[in-house]
Amino acid sequence: MPFHLLRHLTRPQARVAMVVAFFFSVVVIPATAGEGSAPAERLAHLELICLGQNPTGSLSQRLDDLERLILGETQPGTIPERVATLDNVLFTTTSPRPSLLFQLNALEWALYHRVFTGPLLTRLEHLETALQGKTTEGPLGARLALLRPLFLPAGSLPVTRIDLTAGTLVPIELLADLSSQTNKPGESFPFAVAETVFQDGLVALPRGSAGEGRIVKIQPPGRMGRDAEITVVFGPLTALDGTPVPVTTGEECIAANKSQSLTLRVTAAGMIALGPAGILSGLFVRGKEVFLGRGTRLYVQTSVVTPCFTLAGGTR
Repeated sequence: MPFHLLRHLTRPQARVAMVVAFFFSVVVIPATAGEGSAPAERLAHLELICLGQNPTGSLSQRLDDLERLILGETQPGTIPERVATLDNVLFTTTSPRPSLLFQLNALEWALYHRVFTGPLLTRLEHLETALQGKTTEGPLGARLALLRPLFLPAGSLPVTRIDLTAGTLVPIELLADLSSQTNKPGESFPFAVAETVFQDGLVALPRGSAGEGRIVKIQPPGRMGRDAEITVVFGPLTALDGTPVPVTTGEECIAANKSQSLTLRVTAAGMIALGPAGILSGLFVRGKEVFLGRGTRLYVQTSVVTPCFTLAGGTR
């Protein structure tokens, strides 16, 4: 089912919706804290996802507060069980029950044809302001439910599963400068999908989906005219439902990047592990002094087939 939201908004709402899109900062936080994480670590991670910070207080008090924010009330069970419930509500999507992250991403996509980064609460407040002129109170799920009818008469999101093909080219843009003069090995840098990637007409990787790269090595210019080199690797991006999508570099990327007037080559050296996503291949950028400014566009490619959920129907 196609989304034609803007025609359902009043002109003031539409104007606000177009303005609000530019007030998000770049905060790249992995969707999950990793398998086997201790409950305290997982709770702290969920707080960062929802609030952008870790409140003070005891573990039980913080868990009570986060349950009220997400579910509207505290839940029975042990602390590990309660944390696992919150994790599932936030991140686990099935066809009949999309996660809260999926719902938020889908509503942003329907309105802006992109997704944003930052704490979930902040992003929801921006959506509420854009669509309703004010923020509301209550748990996140209930607040998202109030927005869904603006997109679909039935008030529910059509969900379908896709298998994102390995080797799919993904246009990305740097969200920070990279320089062989000022950066250092080990530093991270943010990047994001520059243009939405579709598969069979469905949203696979939405524009704005953010990831984190890392500088593996910097070789300064040397004698005999040796150029500077920066070796970088790219961490996973996220699908519309929040599924991590590992990306890599390959010959297809090199061919695509030639059109960007950049000198690039793939190397097996400098492979590093970026968290639970696994080991990714490196990308060399060559030049007398290497400088890639914020907004520079490159191509990466998906490294494995990745099952994920997306919006069903015509979504272009």
